[in-house]
Amino acid sequence: MLPTPPGHTLYTPIEVGEVPIPATIDRNSIVLSAGNGRLNIASHDQWGAPIGELIRQALTANLTARLPPGCVLSPGGIAGRSGLHVLSLNILRFMGDTMGHVTLDVSWNVLVAGSSKVLHSGHEVIAVQAASSDISAIVPAMSQALGQLADRVTAALLR
Repeated sequence: MLPTPPGHTLYTPIEVGEVPIPATIDRNSIVLSAGNGRLNIASHDQWGAPIGELIRQALTANLTARLPPGCVLSPGGIAGRSGLHVLSLNILRFMGDTMGHVTLDVSWNVLVAGSSKVLHSGHEVIAVQAASSDISAIVPAMSQALGQLADRVTAALLR
């Protein structure tokens, strides 16, 4: 968990918005890049829910662990929208490859809910090496990449 700077409090709650997914990975099956524009689509390895929702849940959990208590709202929570900030993601690439490399290429903005006012923004390219090229190693490496994204977003919010 990143420390909160002395005397600095995050007063406005933040919620991770819906996560649009590139068509190349927006499917039930886990997809790996096989190089030269080819994809390996797993026939037996599937996500437990839509990948956009899994990313949203994982990022929410990661931010909750890093930010002061009460700063992160669960998606679709009951808190009023007044004053809420929303973390908006634009995922350009998020997949592993047949060599065990995972790449997360994402632009992000923190917006005032209901407006286009940008409070913070960034573009991150995060690379994680999985323990192997097996899907059983790629998926945890993808989770690590989301943790690193949460670290970077947290650092920007606490500046």
